[in-house]
Amino acid sequence: MECILANDIVKGVCSALNECFDITVYTERVEQGLKLPCFFVYCNDLKRRRYRGERYLAQNEICIQYVPDDTARLNDEITKTTEKLFLCTEYIRVSCGEGETVLNGTKARAEKGDGYINFYVNYDMFYSKSEETELMEVLTIINEGSETA
Repeated sequence: MECILANDIVKGVCSALNECFDITVYTERVEQGLKLPCFFVYCNDLKRRRYRGERYLAQNEICIQYVPDDTARLNDEITKTTEKLFLCTEYIRVSCGEGETVLNGTKARAEKGDGYINFYVNYDMFYSKSEETELMEVLTIINEGSETA
């Protein structure tokens, strides 16, 4: 598997959120015109570590921040949304080359803030780096001293 970029994972998470919720999803800061309720999705932490040979472990921690608009039932709304986020982010589809692959979300957790939640989920994977090597065109083996029938 090629290395899937963190931006591809963010797009996959946004697609999953759009399927599960009818809420605006932002991937950049919004200065004006913020529409509540909404999600903000960004890559919180990236790690790349050589594992063995040409294999690498890519660790991508994604943060989904949920900002509700219903302040009268804030705790209820946050709890319901958090439970749905656990289900919604368990598996996401990500474009990979010409096709699509499914990534499993792990280490999911939620941290409640003052009027919002930060939901964290990891999409970790192994990938290989392989440099293309030029192979010989033709190899002729001459074995002297042997008879062919």
